[in-house]
Amino acid sequence: MTKFMSTRDSFNFSWEDVSRGFWKRYPNPNAKHVLSEDTISRYITREGSLVTKRLLVKKGTLPSYAKMIVGEVASRTNIVEESIIDPISRTITTYTRNIGLTHIMQIEEKCVYRPDPVSPYMRTICERQAWVSSGLSRVSKIVTEFGLSRFKKSTQRATKGLIHVLEQLRLAGQNHSAPLGPLGTMTASQQAMHQATEKIKEKAKMARGMAKNQIPLCRSG
Repeated sequence: MTKFMSTRDSFNFSWEDVSRGFWKRYPNPNAKHVLSEDTISRYITREGSLVTKRLLVKKGTLPSYAKMIVGEVASRTNIVEESIIDPISRTITTYTRNIGLTHIMQIEEKCVYRPDPVSPYMRTICERQAWVSSGLSRVSKIVTEFGLSRFKKSTQRATKGLIHVLEQLRLAGQNHSAPLGPLGTMTASQQAMHQATEKIKEKAKMARGMAKNQIPLCRSG
């Protein structure tokens, strides 16, 4: 049995702010259940998007009726988060799923952060979709309903946590008009984004120059 939900959140921060705060989400007061985070892989596509895969370890509990059926299980579970940050379309797309305790419950989530069409330089929206399923035939309905309820609370904490981080960055002077700063003061992910953006700008500059001089533009291998 699978249950579906979708939500839409709004942040009073620019997309650039959110893209920086995205990497600083943990730790925060609303994410005490997140025990650790590790980057598995990261690369930049030919189009300039930053693709990252991370492993998160979170703690949680099962309802007593589920424990009666499956017994005591580990209170920690592994979560895989795959993200694509596209500085051209100004979108952050994430795909998240648990790879632990999947025989009890599977939660898959997709989030897309993009500028609010009404105020694209001041606000960002997050459209979230989630699918909750269970392989426990006897109690699948109960477990999926519990999982959906727990997931809704988790997304509320995640939203509050990101807002907290963004507010802290704003207080630190890293608002939407602040430059990224020298490479030496950036995190690895910020350096990658900066390099990708500069690479795209350079290609655009070359393309304009070629067009101006009527030189055929050849795609590089």
